[in-house]
Amino acid sequence: MQIALDTETSGLDIRHGCRPFFVSTCNSDDKTVYWQWDVDPHTRQPIIPPGEIDEIQEYLDSCERLVLFNAPFDMLALLSVGVKIDHLWKKTDDVLIKSHIYNSLESHKLKHLCIKYLDILDDDQEALGMAVKKARRIGRRLKWDIARKDHPHFPGIKKGDNDIDSLWPADMWLPRALWLAGEAPDDSWESVCRVYGLRDAERTLILNEFYDTQ
Repeated sequence: MQIALDTETSGLDIRHGCRPFFVSTCNSDDKTVYWQWDVDPHTRQPIIPPGEIDEIQEYLDSCERLVLFNAPFDMLALLSVGVKIDHLWKKTDDVLIKSHIYNSLESHKLKHLCIKYLDILDDDQEALGMAVKKARRIGRRLKWDIARKDHPHFPGIKKGDNDIDSLWPADMWLPRALWLAGEAPDDSWESVCRVYGLRDAERTLILNEFYDTQ
């Protein structure tokens, strides 16, 4: 059985403290399984219940093929929370590599490829982006640890990249955290990132099937 996996993280720089807070999977029977963790708004670290890393490990060990989009990033994210990955590489397909083989001249963003070849819209990303941008303003008012220039987790942020909207992808955990704290404007903030994460796992699996049939 194939399992496609995607991680949502508190930023791209795993080596400087960013961590996954949502792990989503979709298997070849169209079954989705996910792990979603609360994030401490003052440390940006996921609060992982005992045993859940073992659950992820067992699930990934059981599959025949593991399908990722940009495998090095997701593997590093998994490793950062204790998932053993060395033995997983031999059964891993990287859809990003397949996209380069198929057409090296086009955009290689997951959403773009799925719109172009699969007619899967990116409305979930738009909804999440709008929610996170609003959430960052609330988080700033509450003095939460939102992504910003000079933060130790983001040494790559350059001067001029520190406006309230451009850094939203590093704070996708915020809407649900604010919902849990009773600070969200509506209940959609509880699930907006979950919808996005699960659809990315589904996209990854379907796009892999597309490339394999070309």
